[in-house]
Amino acid sequence: MAAKVDQLAAKVDQLAADMDWVKAKMGEMETMMAGIKAGQDNVVHRNINGNSRMLDHKLQPLKAEEGEHVGKYPNQPDPFPETLWALMRLDAANLDALQQFYGREFKGTTLEARRDVFVAFTGALSSRP
Repeated sequence: MAAKVDQLAAKVDQLAADMDWVKAKMGEMETMMAGIKAGQDNVVHRNINGNSRMLDHKLQPLKAEEGEHVGKYPNQPDPFPETLWALMRLDAANLDALQQFYGREFKGTTLEARRDVFVAFTGALSSRP
């Protein structure tokens, strides 16, 4: 009888471990789905940003598509540039904060190159003066 109880306990332990694995995988999938949804939501915002022509045109912020803020819009202290003019004037500290928020690098060997990568990310590339 004790052997049967031990076998049952081992099976329960294995089942608990399997459930933990399933829960972890479900968490990963939920995060992935949130990133996909954020990317789909951002398509409209990128299209609007790409149609910006006036420097005072209000830009549409993008949701984070990955990282710890997935599915969220940036806010203080990681503000998204409000206008095309502000976008073109981002400094290294702004880019660092946005990079941290979005969980991705805006790579470049110069500030202008980094800014260009972020501009392309926003969809405003076609609207550069």
